[in-house]
Amino acid sequence: MEIRKNSTDVYTRFFIFSRTQMEEQKATAAKLGRLFKPKQVIVNGVAKIYTDIVLDKNNVRYTDAYVVTSGDIRGMKFTS
Repeated sequence: MEIRKNSTDVYTRFFIFSRTQMEEQKATAAKLGRLFKPKQVIVNGVAKIYTDIVLDKNNVRYTDAYVVTSGDIRGMKFTS
């Protein structure tokens, strides 16, 4: 049995960062009277900020978005 490692894998996720999306999240938190706390994913021992997790990197809502990291969601350490 061969296990495929590609973007159609059910466990593969893409951690995306978009400055536009982060500004929207900050504004929403401010309207609700909450403190904005960015989400983080650990990449090679270093915490990186992300704004969204998607199944397909081509299905991103923001034009300024880029992939922070990708991989099997079961082995990733992240905050939500």
